[in-house]
Amino acid sequence: MATKLFRAIFQKWTATLATALAEVMNLWFWTFDHVQRATDALGHDLYYSTRRGVTFSMANAISWLLAARQFLLDVRTLASFENVPDVAAVLTELVRVQAARVASF
Repeated sequence: MATKLFRAIFQKWTATLATALAEVMNLWFWTFDHVQRATDALGHDLYYSTRRGVTFSMANAISWLLAARQFLLDVRTLASFENVPDVAAVLTELVRVQAARVASF
């Protein structure tokens, strides 16, 4: 998650969505940047490999976000090939629900 390549790809993905999911992805990105620079009350880094309370939570959230993003892309593809606007609308609402769930982590 901390590589320059991943960060660049993630920002590009976020820029192409323009949905509630994009806002949650921006929130995750801001939080990730913050925990990489922040320290706890004792001056220890918040983000490092053995601090599972932070690193695992960030990894869990990004996993759900990327799954929701892929689902949204699948819904868009379905909507473009099939004449099923009602189904696409319902599935798009499910993406919003997933984005809200991740934002609550």
